[in-house]
Amino acid sequence: MVVAIQNKRSVGNIILLTVVIEILQPLFSVWNLPHSLMVYLRFFSAVFSLFYVVAVDSKRVFSKPALFYTLWAAYVFIRSLLLGYGGYQSPVQMFLTFGPSYIVFIVCFYSFYKDEDKALKWIIAALYIFVVFGFFSTRGGVSGGVADDERLGGELINANALGIRASLIVFYITILFVRSRIKFPSYIALLIIPILTVLLSGSRTAFAIVFFVALYFVFVGNEKKNVWLWRSFALILGGFAVMFVLKNTAMGERILDVSSQAEEFGLYTGTIWDVFGDRGYQYFTAIPVIQENYIFGIGMGSYLDTVPGAITVLHSEYLIQLLELGGIAFVLYYSLYISISKGLIITRREVSPYWKSLSTLCLLFMLAMLFTCFVTRVSYYGMYSCGLAYMAYCGYQNK
Repeated sequence: MVVAIQNKRSVGNIILLTVVIEILQPLFSVWNLPHSLMVYLRFFSAVFSLFYVVAVDSKRVFSKPALFYTLWAAYVFIRSLLLGYGGYQSPVQMFLTFGPSYIVFIVCFYSFYKDEDKALKWIIAALYIFVVFGFFSTRGGVSGGVADDERLGGELINANALGIRASLIVFYITILFVRSRIKFPSYIALLIIPILTVLLSGSRTAFAIVFFVALYFVFVGNEKKNVWLWRSFALILGGFAVMFVLKNTAMGERILDVSSQAEEFGLYTGTIWDVFGDRGYQYFTAIPVIQENYIFGIGMGSYLDTVPGAITVLHSEYLIQLLELGGIAFVLYYSLYISISKGLIITRREVSPYWKSLSTLCLLFMLAMLFTCFVTRVSYYGMYSCGLAYMAYCGYQNK
């Protein structure tokens, strides 16, 4: 540890490898890397990174907004040890479910303050490696996907994992553009593969993230004389783009037909939840159980084996927190989101125009994250933690 602290620059690079590992983690099985090796690599890199950040800059861990995430992680770990860790076979396996994503947040939060440009480049590079590999090597490709109503990814890579990582690239590349690190032609060029990947993946979550990021260009331009003309043009152009996607792509078909999933897969409940397809079915089956276990929950990973009528693992972060981990975990986890949002609003009002633009983009990304929490798991994946950390970094510039 002494060597680590004396050589912060090189160790700073090492801890960013933890971020890269978590972003690329789904590819390990595709590349036929030994499972046990990857378990040890993820565990020890995460633990080392956390101890390093605590040793050199503990205020990042024990001050707002990271404090809420730290309390949540500690509570979930202790709660699981005392009350059981559901379907997970060991404490290590349970830790690897949520621990690395928490540590990725801490590492990124620390790294953005130390060298924002370097941290962004590492994150973007890791996401690009994943997306480019998935785009050019999986079943479907450019000739499949939209035209053939097949989702990019095929049997090798989960289509949602591929599409969501591509949508996150759109967010980070837009950050670079807003910060004037790249010019408009480079911005457009860097977006080509991510946007195509989002469309070909058919991921509704990825589409929503891109949609909220694109709204940034509607809300900028206050310094322009014809601001409302600019915004009207952006809205009209964006409206045509959305309509084209909805009417001419497989993703659009998936978005428009979401309510038919309930009947197609035998999940029909006869309630308003049918409008939300398979996600709505999970809420329908979970709510009665939440009412009986609203404090401590039923245990992490226990939904499938415990809740009557459950047919798959939970795909909603709100339900993971409320149903599996309980109301205490829910309050702690979403206090992080509230704290970050409050910081972004203050930054937008009180700090320089430079940070006002970034905080606007981040607030829109926060809306995307809140939507994402409804349709998928967030606390399990480090790729989302990077975005949360950047929003926290941007929101606390005035501290």
